[in-house]
Amino acid sequence: MNRLLSLLPGCLLFSACGDGANTNSTLGGDPNAVANERDAKLPTRSGPFGIAAGMPLSELSSEGEREEATGLSLLSSAPDANSEFPEIAVISFPETGVCEVRALSKVFDSDSYIVSASSFADQTAAALDTRYGKSRKNEGCSGYSCDSPYKLMHIKDGSYWYGYEWRSKGSGSLPSQVKAIDLYILNAQFNDSQVRLDYRFNNEEACERALKTAKAGNL
Repeated sequence: MNRLLSLLPGCLLFSACGDGANTNSTLGGDPNAVANERDAKLPTRSGPFGIAAGMPLSELSSEGEREEATGLSLLSSAPDANSEFPEIAVISFPETGVCEVRALSKVFDSDSYIVSASSFADQTAAALDTRYGKSRKNEGCSGYSCDSPYKLMHIKDGSYWYGYEWRSKGSGSLPSQVKAIDLYILNAQFNDSQVRLDYRFNNEEACERALKTAKAGNL
């Protein structure tokens, strides 16, 4: 699946989440040394993957053009990268800065039963619980998917879901800039799965207004 599609909204425009440890890049002998050196100089803020609410896109290393229709930008690297979530994107607008961070895990091959993805999601949720308080597990099904072992197929058609959420109301452990965190399994392609982690910031409403303005701008 196209990476951009995996990071685009599902049921909600602003749907959730990641924090990470530093990973150092090697500049010597690298043909991308100039780009890597530039990325190394990017500021690291207090926030998931070193990205803060309202942070201007100009302070991040984006890959390609920002999608005007959604505000989505893929990053070539995050200020504070995490090897467990190698692909990062942000939602941002010029007047608001970043309002959401989205991260994708590696692809779990041939994971029709979501054994690998669910194990990874459980472990990630346990790690996030230590930082953000107890999560709420979201697992459910509808119809015949409840009895089917092929969970990934039903994640794709929307009849089964598996994930976790953290909210600013309830746990009381979210940073002031973070409104919500969501972690969930999605279908990457064919029988392969991935886990997506989203952080929604507290400037979400300003971003929604900016999106409406952008959509109306070319009418």
